[in-house]
Amino acid sequence: MRILSLNIWHGFQKEQLRDFLLSEVEITDIFCFQEAVGSGAEEVIAGIFDDNRFQAVVAEKFIEENKHYYLMTIVKKPLAISHSYGLLADDDTETGKALAVEVATNDGDTLTIVNIHGMPHPGHKLDTEGRLRQSQQIIDALSGSKTIVCGDFNLLPETESVKMFSRAGYRNLVAEYAIPTTRNELAWAPWPDNKQLFADYSFVSPDINITHFAVPHTEASDHLPMMIDIT
Repeated sequence: MRILSLNIWHGFQKEQLRDFLLSEVEITDIFCFQEAVGSGAEEVIAGIFDDNRFQAVVAEKFIEENKHYYLMTIVKKPLAISHSYGLLADDDTETGKALAVEVATNDGDTLTIVNIHGMPHPGHKLDTEGRLRQSQQIIDALSGSKTIVCGDFNLLPETESVKMFSRAGYRNLVAEYAIPTTRNELAWAPWPDNKQLFADYSFVSPDINITHFAVPHTEASDHLPMMIDIT
């Protein structure tokens, strides 16, 4: 099974995003998208993920124009979504949003996929009270069994907000696989004096067998996709 997580940046790179997703749609089972709102994003998604082959769940949190979270998790049939729920309170303006989806797998087991878009402000991507609370609330809400937490955390690797997941028993695949960056030139060009290499992470519980993890370069977005292959 392959899980793909990507902040699709509202579809600003519409043609590149379409080409990339078309190259992945036949070999990927679960897609976790952040910033999945906007005419470009909606056009691409509608053109690729039809209702006959896919199921989709969304979660939204609107605080103000530059604090609008819109998550979409898409599951390819015959995998079935058995339950879904939002995490991180809508009235908490200092945390982002997370969407938990429980998937009934072909062998009768249940896999929980948590799709997250973390608080983007302040832009230094360091710990804040809200970001620490964000990580702790996600960890506390999950059983820890057969769980993948992935997405755009808007955090740097050295933060306590990232390290909390490892201490809770999750594997940090970005660190484990020595991924050099989860961003690209589209993210760095506007701020050449503040080149942040990381924002996105994949945390998995130790009972999941990882066969491959990759963060390939693409300009489908200003973030890079994270691809998790499991058995």
